[in-house]
Amino acid sequence: MSGELLYYFVEGECEQAFLKAFMHADKGEYFIKPGKVEVRNLLFDKLSNSKVMSIKRGTKVVIVFDTDIKQVDILNDNIDALLSVGVEVIFITSINNFEDDIVKSCSTIK
Repeated sequence: MSGELLYYFVEGECEQAFLKAFMHADKGEYFIKPGKVEVRNLLFDKLSNSKVMSIKRGTKVVIVFDTDIKQVDILNDNIDALLSVGVEVIFITSINNFEDDIVKSCSTIK
């Protein structure tokens, strides 16, 4: 969709590099819509009010994180804060960690 605003929060540099590579790839079947990518682990790092308020209403916020963490209080606070300013929140989760999931996914390619 033209004019769609996307903001990606990713855990680390590997996820950041992956997203940026696919954002700038040919616009084929395996294309990730461009947006701002910020390395910040929302499981551990609480967003400030000023950060939340700086994200424009109507933006789709994509949170990329691993599910190996059981404590999710900060993540829940971050989600509530984002929803309160009128953004849509989308989750992309890894089972163990991003790198292992990529290796596992690629091992089935022939």
